[in-house]
Amino acid sequence: MTTKSSTATFKQNIEELVQSKDIKSTFADNLVKLSKYLIGLNRRKIPRVNFSGPSVYFHQQAIIAAHKGKFFGTERDREDHLKMIYAVLPSWGMHRMGDTKTKVINFGGFTSKIVAIEDDLRTLWKDYRNKTIAAVEGDDLALIVKLIFKIHVSESDSFLVSSSKTLHHILPNLFPPIDRAYSIRFMRRTHGNYYSSDFQISGTPKERKGKEEYLAKEFIIGMKAFIKDHEDIMRCYLKDEDYEEGDFNTSLPKIFDNLIVSIVGPKPKSGKS
Repeated sequence: MTTKSSTATFKQNIEELVQSKDIKSTFADNLVKLSKYLIGLNRRKIPRVNFSGPSVYFHQQAIIAAHKGKFFGTERDREDHLKMIYAVLPSWGMHRMGDTKTKVINFGGFTSKIVAIEDDLRTLWKDYRNKTIAAVEGDDLALIVKLIFKIHVSESDSFLVSSSKTLHHILPNLFPPIDRAYSIRFMRRTHGNYYSSDFQISGTPKERKGKEEYLAKEFIIGMKAFIKDHEDIMRCYLKDEDYEEGDFNTSLPKIFDNLIVSIVGPKPKSGKS
């Protein structure tokens, strides 16, 4: 099985799309490795970190609601959908007890921030309801990045992780779940050295937001190109609603995320890469 383009052409395409000189070559190389990894699986199950319980159950339920457009339905449908998403976030590590800013804001505030961007979300839903991120171009692609940073559902200064994971559960075909542990590490570290050092986004809150927004843009551009080039293969893993227990293959962006999690792997206990 081969991709639509040669490995060399695929890498060149990525390097032309990604603007940041700091991550251009590394990200392109890692996406080529990811391509070979996906093809090498030959439709076998994607090895993954062992997630179970609420982290899977509420994710699946929120995605089913998203595919049915519940957020854009009645007020009751929207509230029920947002409650599912609100339950996903702590189960995905977005809310911790104790003296930490890793907390989701109260449900009323959470709801109001998302409802504030409902018009933009509805436009994307109508235009791309039966399409994937591979079909998004120009201003709409920029809007997807922009919306991640228009909602702030965490008590921390960071927008990227909590916002992307929230919006993924409303428009799963367009928004990827992005995190530092896997997504950003995959962009910034060479293959085989993902855990060579810790990754922190430094600076003032405004500077960190700017850096996060730039990383989100580059990540989404790379994901879009990867899905466009590998959509037929990735669809072999895709399910609609008949999810098995522990199944995370709920959209093409989530399958992309699953592949990254699998190839990066858990942090070695020794701390070595």
